[in-house]
Amino acid sequence: MPAVKYQLNKRNVHLEAEPGNLAPILTRSGERGWLRWFGFLPDSVARQLPNAAPVKLDMVAVSDETPFMGKWHYLKPGECVQGCRVGEGVFGVLSEKTPKVIPRGFAATGQFSSSA
Repeated sequence: MPAVKYQLNKRNVHLEAEPGNLAPILTRSGERGWLRWFGFLPDSVARQLPNAAPVKLDMVAVSDETPFMGKWHYLKPGECVQGCRVGEGVFGVLSEKTPKVIPRGFAATGQFSSSA
């Protein structure tokens, strides 16, 4: 089961597939915003969703295993996780069952990142 982790007040908070929590996103101005967490979906599905928009999730770590027993991969400076905004919520995008790590900078195209 994939998971992501973000920091809030010097504390690590993890999100799994269950929806309902809030997830931090990076706005174009570099500020942190919040959207309702919808869980995860594969990259191929994110590309097909009508009215979906790519967003960058402000995470510090990703895992493709159970959060408490699995191994966490901590993101390097300049990295974030690919998200898919649908309405007022966001999905984490999976690449081969792992949350997709992408560069933190903003592309001008507004398309989902093709980098792994």
